[in-house]
Amino acid sequence: MYMKIKLFLAAFCFLLLEGYAQWKPSNGPCAGNVTCLAVSQNTILVGTYNRGVFLSDDNGLSWRMINNGLTNLGVNAVLINGTNFLVGTDGGVFMSTDHGATWSLKGLGGSQVTALAVNDSNIFAATYGQGIYISTDNGNSWSEVNNGLTNLYISSLVVNGSTLVAGTIGSGAFVSTNNGYFGHLEVLEILFIRLWQIMEKFMPARMMEFMFQQITLLPGHFLDYIMSMFMQLR
Repeated sequence: MYMKIKLFLAAFCFLLLEGYAQWKPSNGPCAGNVTCLAVSQNTILVGTYNRGVFLSDDNGLSWRMINNGLTNLGVNAVLINGTNFLVGTDGGVFMSTDHGATWSLKGLGGSQVTALAVNDSNIFAATYGQGIYISTDNGNSWSEVNNGLTNLYISSLVVNGSTLVAGTIGSGAFVSTNNGYFGHLEVLEILFIRLWQIMEKFMPARMMEFMFQQITLLPGHFLDYIMSMFMQLR
């Protein structure tokens, strides 16, 4: 009788602890080094090192490997962007447009892609040693956006509204509010100021005065912008 009571209490305590356990193994990717995760509603993507990508469509109850066309299985980043899946690997960025059934290389094939982020129609890819790239055409082409980025070894990347934050290896975090490069107005401003400085140096004062008078005839919003640039010259 005493033994039965002990067994009952032991079983009760086990069930109680099991019920309150905060963590337990999932049914999915076993015996692999999980490097990254992405989730959208009930869909979960898991990136692993040397085993590729795993997908769950039922919030982690069941999993399947989805590596068809993924020629590099060293996955460092996964991203769900609408109906598309993207992964950053040791051999570039791959995309799937059919829910992981097939993958195709979208670029940066010679780069170790360490992180991915998306902001509206802009896709960002961070690399180890080559800085950050941006694609504005769904991954079909990529451009460097490293202006002011003094460390090109990027470990992490996140978008918060219009702000892009990059974590580097050894140099802290860098912040950009213009997608990592000069906006069109900023470029115009720099060119205008430098051109005016050259003109002031080589053109007669009367000619410069005449040009300034013509500028003041511009419509209001253009005039305000031009005058704000003149203030930087003073």
